[in-house]
Amino acid sequence: MLMNGTLKGSFYLNSFSTSSSPGMEYQFQYDERWTPEKAASGIQATYPKSQFGLNASNSAVSDYWLKSNDFLKIKNIVFGYTLTAQKLKHAGINISSVRIYGNANNLFTFKNALTKYGYDPETTDQGSPYIFPLTRSFIVGANILF
Repeated sequence: MLMNGTLKGSFYLNSFSTSSSPGMEYQFQYDERWTPEKAASGIQATYPKSQFGLNASNSAVSDYWLKSNDFLKIKNIVFGYTLTAQKLKHAGINISSVRIYGNANNLFTFKNALTKYGYDPETTDQGSPYIFPLTRSFIVGANILF
């Protein structure tokens, strides 16, 4: 098993803290933005109101967009079992050996504030507005020797 993580790390969400064009915000920003209607009904907003253009105050550098990057990830698990010729002959099978194996990658990430934004905590901010999903893969196989 391979595990990795960080402690006391941080990630700056500057690539999507604001947008200069309407329709370029992420869904979570739009859903959790401040609006006069939400304020009047007492709903607490997570993000500032949407502002577009070069003079939008949401683009100011601020620790508001700094999010914890602390995480612990099960990166890789490999398992396998070999049935020897002796065990197979006892079962009436005439094969030298059978090895059954499996592998899982990016199995689970514990305690990470970036997950709700769709970010893999190992992502580095390249200033790109694109978020790529966390890829999880499973491999199962068998080696049979006659």
